[in-house]
Amino acid sequence: MSKYEEFREKWKHEDGLINQRLTWLLITQTLLFAGYANIFVKIMEAESITIITHFLLLVMAIFGILFSNIIRISVNAAIMAMYDLKKQYKEEGNIDTSERATDKGFKASKNMPKLFIILWILLLLFQLQELLLQIIC
Repeated sequence: MSKYEEFREKWKHEDGLINQRLTWLLITQTLLFAGYANIFVKIMEAESITIITHFLLLVMAIFGILFSNIIRISVNAAIMAMYDLKKQYKEEGNIDTSERATDKGFKASKNMPKLFIILWILLLLFQLQELLLQIIC
């Protein structure tokens, strides 16, 4: 196996890990948002809202934040491994693509978990506000 083929196999492996992790992220976030929306619609239809319902929505938001952060960390680890591979390949005197092209290619992978974290934080803050209003009133 040539150096290029070895490099390419390692690169494809890390790229596959990123793909799997982002797929897990999208599936879990879809399920969590669907569950959250379903409960939220039921709350809007009901005349009385229990604290347990608010607590359930808070737990869902916290789980969404935690899972998104775990995926963010693991995606960043794979990206770091790919940069290390690229550096090693370049140090051995091989032709390489520009850093700018690689950075742009990783933007979506790096930012998607951050987007979900922000959305869940907003929902968490909304639910905390609603819960506090219910406790006070």
